[in-house]
Amino acid sequence: MPFRNRNYRLLWIANLMASFAGQVSMIAFPLVAVRNLHAAEWEMGVLVAVEVLPFVLFSLPAGTLVDRLPTHKVVTAALASLTAVTVIVPLSFALGVLHMGGLYVAGFLMGSVMCVEGVASQVLTTELVSRQGLVKANAWLMGTESGLKLVAPAAAGVLIETVGAPGTLWVEVVLLAIAVAVLSRMQHTAVRQRPAASATWPLIREGLQVVRRSPVLRAAAAVTMIWQLLWHGVYALLVLYATRDLALSALQLGLATACGAAGVLAGTLLAGRVDRAFGLGRGMLIGLATAGAGWGLMALAPPAHAFVAFALAYVVMDFGLTLGFVCYISLRQAVTADELLGRVTATMRWLSLLLAPLGSAMFGGIAQHAGMTTAFAIASMGCIVLMVLAAFGALARRDRSAPHVWAVTGNAPSPSRGENAATIAER
Repeated sequence: MPFRNRNYRLLWIANLMASFAGQVSMIAFPLVAVRNLHAAEWEMGVLVAVEVLPFVLFSLPAGTLVDRLPTHKVVTAALASLTAVTVIVPLSFALGVLHMGGLYVAGFLMGSVMCVEGVASQVLTTELVSRQGLVKANAWLMGTESGLKLVAPAAAGVLIETVGAPGTLWVEVVLLAIAVAVLSRMQHTAVRQRPAASATWPLIREGLQVVRRSPVLRAAAAVTMIWQLLWHGVYALLVLYATRDLALSALQLGLATACGAAGVLAGTLLAGRVDRAFGLGRGMLIGLATAGAGWGLMALAPPAHAFVAFALAYVVMDFGLTLGFVCYISLRQAVTADELLGRVTATMRWLSLLLAPLGSAMFGGIAQHAGMTTAFAIASMGCIVLMVLAAFGALARRDRSAPHVWAVTGNAPSPSRGENAATIAER
């Protein structure tokens, strides 16, 4: 049971605060662009593109950094930096100097910090729990998203309607500061083998070679690369589509997002059963295809019942995201040696997000010229076709002679945490 470990409990609490902050930011930050700066479709595409660009530029060096330095100190420093960067947006708005260019800079800096933090936090989890407990620990971290989604998006909606989107970002600053304070109490000595001091590029090359030699990692990288292109195209347009095309208020948007908690809960509870029945690779494909179906439901949302349709789509999408990424992250960690975790995590993240900036900008252009509905429909159909094709590859081949993760961890864990995804989706 991971919660018997004090350091894991501290990580979980800090992750809870940071995830709450992320839920607030996912609504408030783009609404600053939509409501206060009146951004167009292509500008929203560019905004998400600059947020994800640091993952393409810095993920590989971030992996070597994590493998060389004390992991929990890297996570703490990264969250402290994210706190400082987040202050830029509401402060600039209060001073009357905020514009889209400034928002692009803030987004790029946030992405840069999150690039390092995301790699380090995943590696830190593997240091705090046994390899047999990885799936349970990851599912608890992902499952807390279900609880947060019941309150955080709705709370963000209320705050935005009350004090505006820029003012709501001050709440994110406070939550991140709490996360930093909690992590600073962690007393952890890593047990992982650290690489010998050497140049950065040989370490990066080693991470790339590990992925290249593994059929499972290669297949996972290819699938997530295209999936992330589609997802970031959808993500760039979500808030603009909901508030402008569907005429949802910030509160309705928050409530619809909160409904996704049911999907996160279901994805967490079913992850173990799906793994035992189909394997982690197939579970990943099933989950990501389901998320794509959720995008299609968004495209079909009738204006007369926009809130209900959008909320239902969020349930389907978040179920797929949670199931897909619990399986994906657990599979990646299970096939990677401890001393290579930082480099392989960073390499896989880099490969998966390589086309994401292109996806954001491309779908922003599609929506600008062909409409939001067309953009969402293209993403949905592309996702489902991708998963069907991937079902004939290495991810669908289950090696029954290999150790089976869920077999040694027991039943699927109870829910409790949450990339942005996104995370969720390793944003």
